[in-house]
Amino acid sequence: MALGTVVGKSSRKHLQMWATQLFNESIKIIPVAKNKELKIFVNGKSVKSGSESEVISLNAGEENIITVSVISQDGRTQKIMLLN
Repeated sequence: MALGTVVGKSSRKHLQMWATQLFNESIKIIPVAKNKELKIFVNGKSVKSGSESEVISLNAGEENIITVSVISQDGRTQKIMLLN
């Protein structure tokens, strides 16, 4: 895990997420799905459950929205969470 501080934890019915802030300029999201068949995307990029997302740059003084999508194995159900 990269140097940083765990800045928050979010829990939903099927997904938990942790965020690691890196030097106040970027963040990584660590989504953990309760069902290993779920597909997870952070800002449109696939992330394996329990793994860190790519580094997401933060812009000081601006609204920084991070999109986390969870899609069922059959692709029929999608949940979208916005982190701000």
